[in-house]
Amino acid sequence: MVKLGLFPLNLVLFPEAIYPLHIFEDRYKKLINTSIDNGEEFGINLVTSSKMYDFGCTAKVHQVTKRYADGKIDLNVIGVRRYSLIGFSEHEMPYYTGEIEFFSDRDELLDEPGLIDVINLFNELASTIKLVNIKRLKLEDLETKYPSFFIAQKSGLSPIQKQELLEMKSENNRLSFLRRHLKNILPALNEAQQIEKVVQNDGYLSPNQFNS
Repeated sequence: MVKLGLFPLNLVLFPEAIYPLHIFEDRYKKLINTSIDNGEEFGINLVTSSKMYDFGCTAKVHQVTKRYADGKIDLNVIGVRRYSLIGFSEHEMPYYTGEIEFFSDRDELLDEPGLIDVINLFNELASTIKLVNIKRLKLEDLETKYPSFFIAQKSGLSPIQKQELLEMKSENNRLSFLRRHLKNILPALNEAQQIEKVVQNDGYLSPNQFNS
């Protein structure tokens, strides 16, 4: 088992994912500065409705973007390794500390056709959503050990869904999860886009939209 500082947050950090944080509480300033000074990882666990989940991901400070006069810090962290939380303490340090065990995916051959299917569904999502610019993906551009975690970041998952994905020990199972999720939400997004077209055209679809 390994002991490390914990940063409970209402977010799920995936391995290799980069996430911005604004650090303002004194105890977490201490945690972050210790991590920077010693090059140490710390743990991020999802917290919802006062419940802290047992599975998390270690993080390292990737870049400090701003330091404030009062000690607040803006920074980017990068996810490193997944772990299960065996126990934690509130008293050893100003912040939570936990005893953890790391875990990895089981050995398996990647379901490449399944990955391609997920990429195609994701690109359909990217083309449908207009309010946010989501970059379309190509298989050859996915230079990552975990394509599922990379794709999941912009797939409209809830924190609980992300947590479920984080805990899975199979890349193929995560891809299947994403495939089901994307297939479920795309019809609703398409319907929302159609409603938006109606509103923009003062209640009437234009002739070319009847033929689309």
